[in-house]
Amino acid sequence: MSHRNDLGQDPRPQTMEHERTAASLGQLLILLGILVTLLPTVDWTIETWSDSMLGGVASALLALPISLILCGIASRMASPSIETQSNRSAVALGAVLICCAGITSLSEGSGPWMLLSGCLGIAAIWLWVDYIWGRSLGRHLGLPIFFTAFALPWEYYLRATIQVTLQEWTADIAMIILKTCGYAVWYFNAYTIDSEPYYLIVNETCSGINMLVSLVMYTLIFGWLVKSQMRTRFVLLAMVFPIAMLANGLRVTTIYLLGFYGGPEWADGFWHTGSAYVLFVPVFWFIYVLNGFFERRFSPASDERQPQEE
Repeated sequence: MSHRNDLGQDPRPQTMEHERTAASLGQLLILLGILVTLLPTVDWTIETWSDSMLGGVASALLALPISLILCGIASRMASPSIETQSNRSAVALGAVLICCAGITSLSEGSGPWMLLSGCLGIAAIWLWVDYIWGRSLGRHLGLPIFFTAFALPWEYYLRATIQVTLQEWTADIAMIILKTCGYAVWYFNAYTIDSEPYYLIVNETCSGINMLVSLVMYTLIFGWLVKSQMRTRFVLLAMVFPIAMLANGLRVTTIYLLGFYGGPEWADGFWHTGSAYVLFVPVFWFIYVLNGFFERRFSPASDERQPQEE
């Protein structure tokens, strides 16, 4: 039997409304704290990309709208349910925010450690979603939210660490193809293909970093959209590196052949820049074919899924 006040009204609906309002304000304050913690990382990211002329800027700019589109799709995929807020997510959120702020402070807002700070900030946003709306929505929004990590200036530091190695490996692949086809070529240095009429330097733009990052982005989105098995997704991601290197090696080979037969005018023409985009078409198709193959390979046989009638 409920208790009523002097006016004969039940005070519980009003109390519940106040509680919901207070909870909403608390959620907004937590989100505001996350955004404030992320401000130095956002400022550093914009400054780093602005000071560079790297090809990865386009991929970084695309990462944000793609992430928003994926979030919209994921929100429709999640089952509408009210779940109890997870205390573990709240504790993890607090720990991540402390680590993020600490790394930003120790690195003085610059340097490669800011990449880790950015990733922790993105993880904090996901933990906030998981804490507020529950595990179902958090599970579906996992990849869309973490996809924003591609907006961070990874390429800036990849070029400082593995760029020369990728240039050398690309030159090696092109050399193997050319020698197999009977061309008399040799190394001038580790990333320069030399021959009697023509030589080709595998420079920074031909190292394959842009293709590698873009292919990782595509593979993640593709596997998520078609709902591939996790084993299939991991295998496809593991194959991204050799596929990207082989495709880039073929691209460099064709550029060399254009220069071999037509001189620098042909080698520096449309194919020099356009081939990087044209090659994505067969590479994407190959990923699609591999996905179908591994999905069939990892799926149980139809006769095993359905019990036989006796």
